[in-house]
Amino acid sequence: MGFKFIAGADEAGRGALAGPVVVASVMLDLEKREKISRKLKKKNLQVRDSKLLTFLQREKILEVIKEENIDWAVGVVSNREIDKRGINWAVSQALKKAIQKLKHQPDFLLLDAGIKPPKRMDIPFKLIIKGDNKVFSCVLASIIAKVYRDKIMIKYSRRFPQYHFEEHKGYGTKKHFSQLNKFGPSNIHRLSYYPLNILNR
Repeated sequence: MGFKFIAGADEAGRGALAGPVVVASVMLDLEKREKISRKLKKKNLQVRDSKLLTFLQREKILEVIKEENIDWAVGVVSNREIDKRGINWAVSQALKKAIQKLKHQPDFLLLDAGIKPPKRMDIPFKLIIKGDNKVFSCVLASIIAKVYRDKIMIKYSRRFPQYHFEEHKGYGTKKHFSQLNKFGPSNIHRLSYYPLNILNR
């Protein structure tokens, strides 16, 4: 269709009760895609939705991505901004930040259906249901965003050890809810999220 720089994007952390939301954007040509695919196959690594991979598998795939020096970037929006403006706004802003950091500005975007671009962004796009398991660049973006956000939450776990963020990464597990009931929310929790808006009263 004449587009030269096509980027795929996906997010991590939309449904978490704590921490930021992260969007990664990835741009690669067919040659890079095939090279990465061959390398991953040799390492017995399958590129698919990051939620279906283990922590170690995601780390190994990210190593290959870094080795190939492809054009990728990450955008982050904090829990405070999520509380102020809402999660949909936060995801769109994280996407905007990620795109601005790319070496080349894309002329077309392939987005996982959970992402909606900012209203004033004039880059044409296509929303793809389950794009994080169908489109190669979106899948890589899913993995990058997940690894990047997990590392942020592991750092937070040292600052707030009572919540065990290193285990659940801020998502609503039974253990996380137990610690919330015991200690209340921290300053990295999303107070606008149910049930945190109740716990905070």
